[in-house]
Amino acid sequence: MSAAFDSNLAALLARHRPVAADAGFRARLEQRFVAEAARLAATRRAAPPAPVLPLPRGFSRPALAAAAMLLVVLGAAWFLMRDEAARHADGGAGQEDVLVQLPDSGSSEHVVELPQVGAPGGGRDRLPDVVADAGAGPRALVIPGLALPIDQTPAAGVLTGRIVRDEDGSPVTVARLVLASTDLADPDSEDEVVDDPDGRFRWEDPPPGRYHLYVQAEGLAVHVTRHVRIDPGLMLPPLEIRMRRGMTVRGVVRDADTGAPVPGALVVSDTDAPAIMLALDGEQLPEVIVARTLADDEGRFELRDLSRGPPQVLRASASGRGPAWAEAGPDAGELEIRLPLGGAVEGQVWRGEGEPWEGAGLVASFLPMAPLARCMAFDVALSDAQGRYRMDDLPAQMGVVLLFEDFEAPTKMPDMQSMTVRAGASVRVDFGGRPATLGAGVIEGTLTEPGGRPAARRMISVMQEGCEDPATDWVGAMVADDGRWRVEGLAPGRYEIFLVLDAAGAVTRAGAVELPPNGGARLDLVLPTGALEGRVLRPDGAPLPHALVIVEGRETSGEWRFVGRNLTDDEGRWRAEALPPGLYRALGFDWQEHLGAVMSEQVVVGTEAQALDLQLLDGGRLLVSATDAGGRPLAGARVLLRDERGRTWSLSEKPLTGAGGTLLLHSVPAGRWEVEAVLAGHVPARTVVDVAAGIEAETRLTLPRAP
Repeated sequence: MSAAFDSNLAALLARHRPVAADAGFRARLEQRFVAEAARLAATRRAAPPAPVLPLPRGFSRPALAAAAMLLVVLGAAWFLMRDEAARHADGGAGQEDVLVQLPDSGSSEHVVELPQVGAPGGGRDRLPDVVADAGAGPRALVIPGLALPIDQTPAAGVLTGRIVRDEDGSPVTVARLVLASTDLADPDSEDEVVDDPDGRFRWEDPPPGRYHLYVQAEGLAVHVTRHVRIDPGLMLPPLEIRMRRGMTVRGVVRDADTGAPVPGALVVSDTDAPAIMLALDGEQLPEVIVARTLADDEGRFELRDLSRGPPQVLRASASGRGPAWAEAGPDAGELEIRLPLGGAVEGQVWRGEGEPWEGAGLVASFLPMAPLARCMAFDVALSDAQGRYRMDDLPAQMGVVLLFEDFEAPTKMPDMQSMTVRAGASVRVDFGGRPATLGAGVIEGTLTEPGGRPAARRMISVMQEGCEDPATDWVGAMVADDGRWRVEGLAPGRYEIFLVLDAAGAVTRAGAVELPPNGGARLDLVLPTGALEGRVLRPDGAPLPHALVIVEGRETSGEWRFVGRNLTDDEGRWRAEALPPGLYRALGFDWQEHLGAVMSEQVVVGTEAQALDLQLLDGGRLLVSATDAGGRPLAGARVLLRDERGRTWSLSEKPLTGAGGTLLLHSVPAGRWEVEAVLAGHVPARTVVDVAAGIEAETRLTLPRAP
């Protein structure tokens, strides 16, 4: 029972007769309290609706409704206390009072007695009277076992709550709240300092948007509440933030080639960073990135007060080397992070008139290195008088380069181009002049919310069907504030249109258009409201963080087409959004390739979210070799994998044999599989193979030349 219950009980007994409440009395009281509260609540639900009460100042209608339900419980408490106290106190006088505890702004407390408030069988509930009688001083309306703080009342677009230590419930008096935006077009953060002796906070005007909420406090691990939506039209319930002691990670940063220590390397926690993007240069990191340090002269580092739970992911970077990521659990011992050789991106920027653009802002951004990284990594540069720029020490992977007219006050959505950085090499990305290989075609359109409001600051990705490498052969555009988007410089052909929904690379297919030679195409889109959501689980039922989920949709032809890609969060949860009504299935994959994949049953999606959990299986690997009749390896053969139910599985983004005629498939669930290899100019071949958990199976297919 809460302190509020204790105080009300003590006040009641003191009024009727100063007797002690022994353990037996309290136990019987608690049992009857719960039973009677349930009975009264059921009675109230069955009764005719009560008259609508005028709203007191500071109360919204939903808060009033919640408080009215609490008064039902208060009525049950009054009845039980009166009855039990009369028996236990040897016939005390007793009055039909309700005791409401109202702590004032100081340390003293007083009790307001309100006859017939919530009393069974009589009178109206008078919540306005409760608030009015409280006066200006009281801070909270407290009833037995529950409290509704007046200065913490839920309000539209306001963040309220209390921060306490999990171990003993004591308040955390000084903390920092950080709202880290999950919006790709505006990945900034907002913060608010909490300084309250009771650990309470009220953030009156947080900017609207979609965020993760981070709470930081000295000597404690960061607390994260994910997927918080701030909207002036939405009421946010008060939050109780329970903070725990963190862990310490120690380690050393070394050169991957020589093994030599890297003094001065920047080490930052990807896991605890309140951001979706982290600069590679420490001078570009904002103040709210507190879980960071520099390696000493021997390359050693120490990070304290890191969060527990999923393994910590640390990122290290240094001048002259590319960045690297590493995992650290509570019992990991000393961690070693080895920095590989990095790459570079360079180019030139021209204005529309063809003159070099001096002072243009460029950002090289890289998606998280699954399964480890949590945040996008980025670097920045300004173009010189000749419009040239260069960024070094970048990760050797796929990324994008974005062009901003002004970093501080952008007036339009940035242009962007995809690229792949190679270790020890430089990739060239120019802006302002289109390569001759591309055409003059334009695809444009609008993107709106279901209610007609522009879906501003979203990202559109355009990819030509049959492109050589889907990982790099795409062009992106941001949706402007008025909902319009436009992609230029495209060759003729058929294009797939995708929505990029978050920084982790979640995408959903939105449609397709045919682009004629030297012409244009238009696609106006309204975001569908359908969704699939659930968790990815290990074979033992535990959640699997950072698993890959592929969503496929069934077409009228009966074929299944790629629709979306998602990654699970730290709790194994995933959500595929913006799905139009239709028939879907999902495939779950372990990024670390230790577990077998899983394919769900078919699910019908309408206009709302449908729940769908995916439990991975034990699995192995399958090496497929394709040769011609003479035993020579065949490169480029497409490998198809079908289970015993005849379902075709896609276990590779590019299921083609390499130069040696082989393809290694990971995450193959244990069982019997039909394997088929197809190559133009050759007769297809197929066979059956058994795959066992933890074992690499092998099969060879011979494809004779077609007659």
